[in-house]
Amino acid sequence: MEKEVELKNNEHHGGKMLFKVFGEMWLENYVKDKLKPNTYKTYRNAIRDHAGPAFGDMYLQEICPMA
Repeated sequence: MEKEVELKNNEHHGGKMLFKVFGEMWLENYVKDKLKPNTYKTYRNAIRDHAGPAFGDMYLQEICPMA
């Protein structure tokens, strides 16, 4: 149910999704049940402690590699 709400919120923003929303959904839907628990924790911590603070409030479309 919560995932559906997040997806609907994404639709209301013209298909744009914040990195923090994407990161949480990716961890829960694609990583948690497919990798070992320690790998999941490592990825979760990397997003929470590093990528999230840097990119969390940015839309995915705004993030690009440095030139």
